[in-house]
Amino acid sequence: MLSSNQHVISTVTQWLRNGEMAWLCTILKTWGSSPRPTGSLMACNLAGELAGSISGGCIEEDLLQQLNNGSLLQRHNEEKRPFINEESRLA
Repeated sequence: MLSSNQHVISTVTQWLRNGEMAWLCTILKTWGSSPRPTGSLMACNLAGELAGSISGGCIEEDLLQQLNNGSLLQRHNEEKRPFINEESRLA
């Protein structure tokens, strides 16, 4: 049985082998009560498929909205590097 993070990495590996673009999100820092600890992973692809979790659902919803409206891909194309999304706390 794979741990949650191992499952995310395995899923991303498969997406990349299939030629799909993927985003890997990581919890870098928490404060107060947090539903997921530092180091938790979540990934998504352009089809809107998710693996893992980094929140109780609100950050995942924001990520999917950015994916659906094209802003996540646009930012990736502009910056050409990993980024931290301070507005929604997505990494």
